[in-house]
Amino acid sequence: MVFLKELFSMRSLATISVALILGFVMGLGYSNFQRESGPDIPGDEMLWNRIVKNLEQKNVAEAEKWITVLRNDFPESPYCDDAMMVLANNRRNEKKYPKAEQLYTAIKSDYSQGDQFGQSLLQLSDMFLELKKYGEAEAYLAPLEKEFARLPEGGELYHNLVLSQFLQNKYSVAVKTADNFSQRMPESSDLARTKLLQGSIYATYLGNQALAKDIFIGLYNATGISDDIRAEVMIKLKEQNVYIGNFDINPELELPVLLPAPLDIITY
Repeated sequence: MVFLKELFSMRSLATISVALILGFVMGLGYSNFQRESGPDIPGDEMLWNRIVKNLEQKNVAEAEKWITVLRNDFPESPYCDDAMMVLANNRRNEKKYPKAEQLYTAIKSDYSQGDQFGQSLLQLSDMFLELKKYGEAEAYLAPLEKEFARLPEGGELYHNLVLSQFLQNKYSVAVKTADNFSQRMPESSDLARTKLLQGSIYATYLGNQALAKDIFIGLYNATGISDDIRAEVMIKLKEQNVYIGNFDINPELELPVLLPAPLDIITY
């Protein structure tokens, strides 16, 4: 759950000489480290490389030691939010939830333009949902809803916000948030599952079968949705007494697949 793959993809590792690595292992100390960094390789970058190297080698305690040095000595470094995300995820994995929350919140407040801002929102809202703290998840995300569209994690954040509202029985609020998602991020790959939830809310909790049916049919006719979502949509359409009768053969899989054609949808 530490998301190291994403973490490592954000920063390419600078070349570290064998002599410098051996020097650290033999205990040159931070003062020597500062002198070794030199004008061409900033000290914060060298520290970040050391952190990543230790994480790759699963030396978590050693990595956390250098994270502390980075945060204390280079608080304005662009690597700080990455380092803090490592710490936050570690604390979450250790079930030290208050400390994890503190770190995620610090990233949100101190590095709102950093590349970990969206992840801090996503990870903390995921944690709140996992802990069944649905109100806290909504309170954390709702004030930042208009920021979602600029973030790579925006679709996931919208889904978490809708889910947190639904799990508090705020059905009318949840479907309105889903509409905002549709309007602001219509190309999001996460929109389909949120629309599926929205349609289910209309059908089961708000008693609007007609609107639910429209949402499910719209999803059925959409392109680019996953097979899992499409299978769920088929179940929902069956529950809505909608029959879809046109089959074709997928030439690659040689399996029957449903053609998403509006004219083939017949409502009994």
